[in-house]
Amino acid sequence: MKEVRYGIVSTGRIASHFAKACAVTEGSSARAVASRTMEKAKAFAAEHGLTAAYDNVEALARDDSVDCIYVATPHTLHYENTRAALENGKPVLCEKPMTMNRREAEELFALAKEKNLFLMEAMWARFQPNSHKAKGWLKSGEIGDLRLMDMQYCFEADLKNPPKRLIQPELGGGSLYDLGVYTVEMASWYADANPADYAGFCVDYMPGSDASAVMAVRYPGDILATMRTSITCDAGVRATLMGTKGRIEVDSFNLAPAARLYHGFELVEESLETDDAVQGFSVQIKAVSQYLREGVKESGLVPARDSIATADVLGTMMKRFYPFLYGGN
Repeated sequence: MKEVRYGIVSTGRIASHFAKACAVTEGSSARAVASRTMEKAKAFAAEHGLTAAYDNVEALARDDSVDCIYVATPHTLHYENTRAALENGKPVLCEKPMTMNRREAEELFALAKEKNLFLMEAMWARFQPNSHKAKGWLKSGEIGDLRLMDMQYCFEADLKNPPKRLIQPELGGGSLYDLGVYTVEMASWYADANPADYAGFCVDYMPGSDASAVMAVRYPGDILATMRTSITCDAGVRATLMGTKGRIEVDSFNLAPAARLYHGFELVEESLETDDAVQGFSVQIKAVSQYLREGVKESGLVPARDSIATADVLGTMMKRFYPFLYGGN
C-alpha cells in the first residue's frame, strides 16, 4: 500500500480541511465521500476532486478504492459512523471526541480489535512538532518534576449565527465536548497518565449545552491541572506546564506553533518549528498513513486507553452537569 486512500464521512468544514490536507500530504489522497444526501456528497466530491460519492457510510466502507475511513460528523454521530465503517471492514480515523461516553469508546475499540482493524481518535495536537518539543523538555527534566498544568481553550463564537454542532445538545454541543477534549487529552499526554479524579462547574449556553466550563483534575504523581473552556469568551488557547525548576508555555496548544522553556523569568529556549500545511491535519495524516502501511492497529501516540479515559471524563462531567440529558449513559 504505497498511497493510503481515504474516504470521508461528512461534507462540513472539518471534512473540507481534511480533503485539502490529503491533497498536499505525500503518500495520502482523498478518494470518496459519504453524506446524508447524494446532492451534498456529489458537490463535495466535485469541489475536492474525489472519484466517488455516497449517501451512506456502509457503501463508502465497501468501496475497494478506499483504504481508511475518516469520520468528521457531529459528535453524537461518531459512534454509529465509526461502528458502521469497522463492521464493513475498514480502519477508521475518527474526529474528537470519538464518543460521548466511556461505554461507546470501549465498544468501538473492542470491535476494532475483533476485526483486527486500526482505530484512532484524531487528536492531531499530539503529532505537532512543538508538542513533542515540550514533551522532550519534560522528559529531560528541564523543569524538574511536573506539578501543575493550566490548559485553556476559549473563543467567542458568533452568537447571532452559531454553528449548530457547537451549541445544540442533540449534536453534543457545548464547550466541554468540543474544546475540553483537547485540554484533557493533552494534559494527560504531558502527564504520561490519565486523570485519577476530577470535578468542575459550567455555565449554560442552553439546557444541555454549556457556554463555559472549568475543571480541576488530579493526576497520579501529585500533578494537578486546571482546565478552562468557553465558546463565549475570547481568551485564547494556551497551555502552561509548571515544574519544580521552571515552566513550559505552549501557544495555541492544539496546533502548537510555538513552545517556550523558562527558568524563572529567563527564556531558556524557544521553538517555532512547524511541519504542517492545513491546520494541524497534514502531520497527523502522514502518521496515520504510515501506521496503515506498517500494519499498526493502535497508535502509540493516541492509544485506546487515553481515548477511553477522556470519553469517561467528558461523559461523566456532562452527566453531572445535565443528568436529564446524559443520565442514562
